[in-house]
Amino acid sequence: MKSVVISFFALFLICASCEKRAVVEHAIADTLSASLPIGVYSGTIPCGDCKGIAFDVELDSGFQYISKQQYLGKSEKIITKKGEWIMLSDTMIKLESAKRGEDIYFSIKKNALRMLDKEGNWFVTDMESRYTLRKQSTADTIKMSKVLLSGKWELTECKSEKVQASDYTSGVPHIEFKSDVASGFSGCNRFTGSYTTGDKSSVTFGMMATTRMACTSMDKESIFLEALENTAFYKKTASTLTLFDSSGKALAVFNSK
Repeated sequence: MKSVVISFFALFLICASCEKRAVVEHAIADTLSASLPIGVYSGTIPCGDCKGIAFDVELDSGFQYISKQQYLGKSEKIITKKGEWIMLSDTMIKLESAKRGEDIYFSIKKNALRMLDKEGNWFVTDMESRYTLRKQSTADTIKMSKVLLSGKWELTECKSEKVQASDYTSGVPHIEFKSDVASGFSGCNRFTGSYTTGDKSSVTFGMMATTRMACTSMDKESIFLEALENTAFYKKTASTLTLFDSSGKALAVFNSK
């Protein structure tokens, strides 16, 4: 009977621990995304040969956007674009376009975005509201596609230690994202595996397959791979990618290559 009581008590502690961890993970995710201008913004901006351009854009926590534009009084066609958005500073973002010279810049205002010109400067006008998109309610969402990371990133910091090229015999670790696959170099060996993103900048890496070379920097490689294994969230800017564990501690920092 005594052993049964102990077993139930142990089970209670495990359940309580799991519940506490879930609460902490949600709190960390909220903290990481709190300063980002996530949401849906709408407005009508000036147009040279029409009544105005109806402009809607949704920014998500995975730094993906979807925008819809319609030239009022000229065409019923709705132009939809998707891509990545980047925080250029605490007060400015950029919607990246697949076409050269078509990136769109916005200044971040309270519950609003103000469109800037192609150089990131304010339009010379006394009517700021004409270039302003207002934030909409959470119910007014544009359907987003699955958030995926992209690009190639080189490790600059791991477990709070700055990366020194001299610590690695065959090169500094890096990671590259293509579709739902993460691959790269861990300091001695090549690795590849799957990764999954979710709401509020969450990300988890699957089991990584690696080559089996032996190097003097094997200890550094193990620390890097362990960081990937323990990753729960990420934060991305124009030039950096940071991976965090479930408690919000930074595990690895990368620079864009």
